[in-house]
Amino acid sequence: MKKTLSVSLLLILLLGGKATAQMKTFTLDQLIPGGKESHTIVPESTALPLLTNTHFIYKRDNIWVAAPLSDVSKHRPFLTPDSWKSLTGEEEMPYAISPGAKGSYLIAYHPSFVYHISNDGKQILAKYKSVPGGDKLYHSTEKGAISQSANHKVYIIYPDAEPQEITPDGSREVVYGEVPHRNEFGINDGMFWSPGGRLLAFYRMDQSMVTDYPLVNTAARISEHTPIKYPMAGMASHHVTVGIYDLESQKTIYLKTGAPEDRYFTNLAWSPDDRYLYIDEVNREQNHCSLVMYDVRTGEKVREILQETHPKYIEPSDPIIPLNSKKQDSFLRLSRNNGFKHLILFTKNGAKSKQLTQGEWEITDFHGLSADHKYAYFTCNINNPTERQVARVAIPSGKMELITSVPAYHTALFNPGLTAIFDRFSSQTIPGQEDIYTLKGNKWKKETFFKSENPIADFRLPNVERGIIKDASGKYDLHYKITYPKDIKPGEKLPTIVYVYGGPHAQLVTNSWNSLNRGWDIFMAQNGYVVFTVDSRGSANRGLEFENVTFRRLGEVEMADQMKGVEYLLSLPFVDPDRIGVHGWSYGGFMTTNLMLTHSDIFKVGVAGGPVMDWSMYEVMYGERYMDTPQSNPEGYDANNLLKRAGDLKGRLLLIHGDLDPTVVWQHSIQFVRAAVDAGTYPDYMVYPGHEHNVRGPQRVHLYFTISRYFDDHLKKIWK
Repeated sequence: MKKTLSVSLLLILLLGGKATAQMKTFTLDQLIPGGKESHTIVPESTALPLLTNTHFIYKRDNIWVAAPLSDVSKHRPFLTPDSWKSLTGEEEMPYAISPGAKGSYLIAYHPSFVYHISNDGKQILAKYKSVPGGDKLYHSTEKGAISQSANHKVYIIYPDAEPQEITPDGSREVVYGEVPHRNEFGINDGMFWSPGGRLLAFYRMDQSMVTDYPLVNTAARISEHTPIKYPMAGMASHHVTVGIYDLESQKTIYLKTGAPEDRYFTNLAWSPDDRYLYIDEVNREQNHCSLVMYDVRTGEKVREILQETHPKYIEPSDPIIPLNSKKQDSFLRLSRNNGFKHLILFTKNGAKSKQLTQGEWEITDFHGLSADHKYAYFTCNINNPTERQVARVAIPSGKMELITSVPAYHTALFNPGLTAIFDRFSSQTIPGQEDIYTLKGNKWKKETFFKSENPIADFRLPNVERGIIKDASGKYDLHYKITYPKDIKPGEKLPTIVYVYGGPHAQLVTNSWNSLNRGWDIFMAQNGYVVFTVDSRGSANRGLEFENVTFRRLGEVEMADQMKGVEYLLSLPFVDPDRIGVHGWSYGGFMTTNLMLTHSDIFKVGVAGGPVMDWSMYEVMYGERYMDTPQSNPEGYDANNLLKRAGDLKGRLLLIHGDLDPTVVWQHSIQFVRAAVDAGTYPDYMVYPGHEHNVRGPQRVHLYFTISRYFDDHLKKIWK
């Protein structure tokens, strides 16, 4: 009877109990992405917005709607099912639309075809047959061709013609036109059309020297071996080159990049006249970068423009921006050479002319140049690391102007001419607002297009607070958020969970609606927990020194900062010092396990998802950037090898992994279990068959039910 009562109580807590004071309570199905009701608490927003040089276009239900930028309140149907069928003969509407070259036409994406249509939506300009199963499409700016990668090959597609294969030897051993280097260095594309549209630059990645890593698909009756290429730190890495395909000659040449062959090539940028290609070449050690200029007619190296070095590491992630198309006498470069990512003006020979932006803040997104090259537009965190603002800087004076001003997290979409901006923003108190800016002369005019209603106004929210603590060195402010129940009784002590990531490329605490009003921490606080998150040193968008302090010793500084967070928690009267747990995924799974093993006196229960347990088994680009190789840094790899410390486990630790994880391979958590068995300690284990590095879709609710139940079982102790 007691067990039945406890199960019922648990289900009430997890699936939503009776409303208190006429206010609703949340369920996991509402709070977790993929849940059946998750859409019901998401602030309403404009679907698939895009800006042309004259109109604002978006999707409403199954109709594409357009409004002139001069008055966005004047909506009209742009494409309807009837007009689309009349235009193309297709029953199915395009699932996406984007601006074409220089805003002169629109691109409509259909499952089988791609259409170039006139800006008024009344004429088909071209129809292309995409490659079945193909990846991203790349559109030539002038010559009417598009390119696509499929089956590790590059295809050129002309209107009303079958796709033409231009790299016949493409295979899983030699890959063409795809993103290389395991998506590091900010690389999002595998192909790059020249401004004139005649030439196509594409990556060729030879990974035949990389050992196959075995993944096993257990869904088949007889499990299937589905190997991937996974170069681990210190092992053989792939070799990348860049090909140039000429539409007119139909021939390909390869840039003569030379040795060593295991360098990293990133930030490809064309010269305005199509004659040269600029590439950032990063050495295997990732502490030296050369910006190199190549002649695309011969493939020969013309000269090295500049070099950047750092005793720890560098991570160039943005291509140069050539200025003055006719003279080609200067360019802009985003660089962290002075500690924070800023725009610097260089002469064509690589001499620094002027730093256009400066200060202890970072540019987080670069949007482009005005048509006259007098302004550069970007998003930055100038006022607050947890917020984003849209800004521009004058060239070459360096005078900076904020375009947005509301303290919030802004994301910007520009039109091709950079004369209009769609700005969507939210904050802890703003569910969502969308403003459209248009350039009038040299001034930006703002018009509010849409304001979201609060979708959780009738729910009983817990307390959500943001604040600042000092890091373990006393030098930096660390931003945190804490979520805890309302109406805590005097003297009541609550179980507390630290939700952790702590690694590069991530920032968990932002002044945005989704960061502060949605998610698992809301659910747990509703059910009697305190949930705390702090962005420690090592995390993103705070400058190079803040991030690279972890170099060669991953897990140490981050853990010291997390313990400063615990110190703050222990100062709160409602935190139970004997019931503190920790949860994180990926790097956060590494940190969770590390905290459980190192501070077992504090952390009694942990849930580590997709955890790195031994950095020598992690991939080469990321691993060697932050740790060097196991051969050159054996002490560092030994210090954070959690397999060697499995015997230190004292609390309850649940490990969770997807069996097809291609990022942190399943081997990590399996090896920890092996080490724990040998050491006589007892972790718990959960596997998600068929899932990769995280659990997506409807099964994500199952994941967080499992995590919540584990904390209830072992931290909250509601099961008797």
